[in-house]
Amino acid sequence: MSKAATDRAGGTGTLGILGGAFDPVHNGHLRLAVELQEVLELDEVRLVPTGQPPHREPAVASAEQRFLLCRAAVKGESNMQADDCEILRDGPSYAFETLRQFREEYPDKSIVWLMGSDAFANLNKWHRSAELLELAHLVVVHRPGESVSEESLSAWGKYEIEQPTDLHRKPAGDILFHSMTLLDISSTQIRDCLRHQRSIRYLVPDSVCALIEVWGLYLNRGASSS
Repeated sequence: MSKAATDRAGGTGTLGILGGAFDPVHNGHLRLAVELQEVLELDEVRLVPTGQPPHREPAVASAEQRFLLCRAAVKGESNMQADDCEILRDGPSYAFETLRQFREEYPDKSIVWLMGSDAFANLNKWHRSAELLELAHLVVVHRPGESVSEESLSAWGKYEIEQPTDLHRKPAGDILFHSMTLLDISSTQIRDCLRHQRSIRYLVPDSVCALIEVWGLYLNRGASSS
């Protein structure tokens, strides 16, 4: 069991899960988590750094460093915390395995997997994608004016709900599409700034900036995700 799960095991309510490389975590991630926590009335949002990404290049920072950056970013936040479940688990970090672990730890909670429309467009290719809604709800975030593909709607539209309150009615099984303005910040942008010795203040929390400086992260490499 992950440290976060040990700290808050059991109980009912609604738990949001925001996964990603977080290489590094930045204010765009955090603003997304805060807004979704408020709008969807989630009791808590977990930031879950990917351990071994199955479909993309490995992260630049180590899994442990990315978890510690996330933990520093949300320190003092009552409704957000970092979760190390994926970096502690062996094998590829499949969403199905993560959700199954959360469902075992929280059998009575409504669990909400938070994802972008770009990831949703490829959902059919995910490991055991047909079983994801047995474990959790999905909330698909898209920018205002951005549309979800007809192919995705054809495959998943029958599960669509219109009101965030519906997420609280049962533990899993629904999809909510949510439009919101996202901060135009990426991890790639931050790594580029660091490689070129430019400031990343106000792109990341001060606590994250301090750890990056102490560890000397991202000074010579720029691979991985945003």
